[in-house]
Amino acid sequence: MRGNSEQRTGRGRSASAKAKLLLLVSTIGCHACSSAESPASVELDASDDGAADVAAEATVDAPTDTAVDAPTDTAVDAPGGCGAIASWADTAVFKRDLHVKAGAAAGGDGSSGKPFATIAAGLSTAKPGDRVVVHAGTYPGGIYADKLQGTASEPIALVGAVGEARPQIVGADEGLHLTDPTWLLLQDLEIHGQTGNAMNVDDGGSYATPAHHVVFRRLFLHDVATGNHDGLKLSGVDDALVVDSTFQKIGGQMIDMVGCHRVTVARSTFRDGESVGVQMKGGSADDVVTQSLFVNAGPRGVNLGGSTDLPYFRPSDAPHEAARIVVTANVVVGGDAPVAFVGCDACTVSNNTLLRPNKWAARILQETVASRFVPCRKGRFTNNLLVVGPGISGETVNVGPDTDAGSFTFANNLWFHTGNPSFAPTLPVTETGGIRGKDPLLVDSTKPDAHLGAASPAIGKGLAPTTLPTDFEGKCWKTPPSIGAFEVP
Repeated sequence: MRGNSEQRTGRGRSASAKAKLLLLVSTIGCHACSSAESPASVELDASDDGAADVAAEATVDAPTDTAVDAPTDTAVDAPGGCGAIASWADTAVFKRDLHVKAGAAAGGDGSSGKPFATIAAGLSTAKPGDRVVVHAGTYPGGIYADKLQGTASEPIALVGAVGEARPQIVGADEGLHLTDPTWLLLQDLEIHGQTGNAMNVDDGGSYATPAHHVVFRRLFLHDVATGNHDGLKLSGVDDALVVDSTFQKIGGQMIDMVGCHRVTVARSTFRDGESVGVQMKGGSADDVVTQSLFVNAGPRGVNLGGSTDLPYFRPSDAPHEAARIVVTANVVVGGDAPVAFVGCDACTVSNNTLLRPNKWAARILQETVASRFVPCRKGRFTNNLLVVGPGISGETVNVGPDTDAGSFTFANNLWFHTGNPSFAPTLPVTETGGIRGKDPLLVDSTKPDAHLGAASPAIGKGLAPTTLPTDFEGKCWKTPPSIGAFEVP
């Protein structure tokens, strides 16, 4: 889908939507892990941590109330076990704290006794090794900062104060806009009420000098204006991490990446959107979406590719909208299609639990057509658990023109139609190892959840090896693995 193709670069100036970030994220392999290290089950209920009911038999409806509750901690709890989502920010040390407090007297110097009154003042003062600590309160949007450039040994941070409510950045066209940041941590911030994008990070139009090593942690972005207005807009992002964050009621893409490379989105929640949960396009490559929950995130839960105007590709001669994207160990509820391969080359969707899509289980499309672009091809759709309902009756996987759907692989997926036990999906190629017509027996006790019951036919029926070593909760996959986003204890 076509997100914002142009992005404001510099203050008040309209230019191309390009930002470059680098991610230092490692998924640590399974070592000395056992079933005792991970809980046997974690319920996914409609609470203020961004989760929602996902039972196979439950109708997926958007919440009827309009209240938006801030997450109390992380968006999706990962108890640990086989792997960990790690980054440089986990061990970062800062030399100086610069304090910001709403309503502080003018003329502050950033000390705890004389804090700055505005976030912009703190950012304009920050040098490598500094941490800008924003205390609880409400701050106006429209904050802009250029070249917040830390280093590996002396990063920069913009964080909410520990032990206090998240500071709120409210209103304006953009909430927070950062150009050319490097080695930057953004943590414990709440941004909402914008008429444009909640947060932009870009490279200022200088494609050769990307922004990089940016970590977005425990953010809450919500209630952005209807239409093509995004939650987190990243353009030209390399080596970045978005983790433990919540995105809710966003008019455009909740996360929109243009030309982003090696970005990981993990343990985050996407709810009640109008367009797409996460989109990676414009030459994006080697990005990962994992351990995340999508509940009515939009017509497309995850868009692997999209539609980008030619001047905004990174690299400029990229022959694809996206390549080698991995979407794994997620739960996606509702939407027209939980995942869409759109001009994506060699992308993988594996070990996800996809519940009650409205129209299709997946889509294979080519929205950018020119001589240099390869057709959408070589995708892998494996080990996914799909529970579909009356909305799925004919075409299960929607295939558009100008694609090479015959080069896709479908294997070891479980397909269950709640109203038709004899349901057989219509696929572009013959599936190997698929399971059809068997109830996956998802756990449904006092609160419904998407874990596998003890007698589930999905247990041990996945294709090995898995794409990443951990399930939705960080448990080790067994050999052979189970189908869906959850391994059994």
